[in-house]
Amino acid sequence: MNEFVKATLGLAAALLVCGAVHATPPTANYSDQWWNPNESGWGVGVSQQNDLMFVTLLVYAPNNQPTWYTAVLVYSAEASGAARADVFAGDLYVTTGSWFGSVFDPAGVIARKVGTATFNASSSTAASLSYTVDGTAVAKDLGRLTLRTVNNSGHYLGAISLTASCGAGVIVSRQNTAAIGIAQSTTGVQIQTSDMGMPRKCTYTGPYIQKGQVADVEGSYSCDTGETGSFHISELQSSINGFMGSFEAAWKSVDVQPGAACEGTGTIAGAWSGN
Repeated sequence: MNEFVKATLGLAAALLVCGAVHATPPTANYSDQWWNPNESGWGVGVSQQNDLMFVTLLVYAPNNQPTWYTAVLVYSAEASGAARADVFAGDLYVTTGSWFGSVFDPAGVIARKVGTATFNASSSTAASLSYTVDGTAVAKDLGRLTLRTVNNSGHYLGAISLTASCGAGVIVSRQNTAAIGIAQSTTGVQIQTSDMGMPRKCTYTGPYIQKGQVADVEGSYSCDTGETGSFHISELQSSINGFMGSFEAAWKSVDVQPGAACEGTGTIAGAWSGN
């Protein structure tokens, strides 16, 4: 069994003693390719499963030759006093092994701890990475690497789940199942929802911004009930089966407390049903 696997299994055993999953899960999934757009040529690969993050650091050695380091980082908690800051930390390793053109020998892999690494996310699309390699300390700002803008145009069966505060302490909970139609172009996106079980149709319009594997949509909306307001969809992730994202909205109530200012947060999701 190679040293890196031993180290990883040792970490897993420690986690089992302390509890399999952190009591407070991370606020987002940061799996993606990360980079600094001002320093194109190196990068960070992140694969996250709940409170564990496997990080691959692709950089250059003192002799300017390409090298890579790996780490299994453990989620600690949100930074104190911050509105949102997920922190993952752990040991950093360099490994050597069989030449790729030969028969690979897993027993020949040798891992050496070179330092530590900390991934500190200030939002779902921005983070800082600080690490040490044999005494050399490095700190970098990172963002998600966007390869291609995802086109979500199509029809979905989904829902908007929202909890809002309207006026003087009035709490409104919306759990609206809806047929969702998305029309996306290079300039933005239009989302139309038709609620099931109640005669309510709404249209949401705004620019679509891809940030790695997630996207951001922010704009205005109006409904045939007379309700108008602003909305923000963040951390929008798409797959062949559908989409899901965080949803925020602000509007003037036309039903619960007419004229009252409402603000709510929740989730929007849809299962693919066709073009």
